[in-house]
Amino acid sequence: IKGKCGTANSLAFAVIACLEHIRIEQVECAVQLLRRMRFILNEAEWWCNQRQLCVHLELGTYRSKRSPCDIDTRLRQIIGTDGVVEHPAEASCHLDEVVFGLAIDEALNNSRQFRNPKT
Repeated sequence: IKGKCGTANSLAFAVIACLEHIRIEQVECAVQLLRRMRFILNEAEWWCNQRQLCVHLELGTYRSKRSPCDIDTRLRQIIGTDGVVEHPAEASCHLDEVVFGLAIDEALNNSRQFRNPKT
C-alpha cells in the first residue's frame, strides 16, 4: 500500500508540474483535484508508516536512529495547520524523529478526542 501511494503521489506531482502554468479553467480545476489527491495519498502513506512503526515497536524489531533535530521546526511540521506552537523550544537535540513524531501524533489525537468543545 505504502509503495503504491508513493508512486501515485509522485505521478500526480509530475502531472501538476506539467499543467499548473496553463491558465484554462478545466486545467486549473484538474490541478486542484490533483493537489487534493496528493494530500490524501500523503496521509495514506504517512498512516502506513505509522502503523508499520507500531508493529515494529510491539515486536521489538525497531532500531532507533537518533539524529539532530530542531524541536520547534519538527513540532510545527507535525502539527501543521491544526494547532499553534505557543512556547517554541529554542533548542536542538538528538532524538529519533520517527518515534518523536508518533508520540506527538498520539498526544494530538488524544487531545482532539478529549478536548473541551470549541477548543
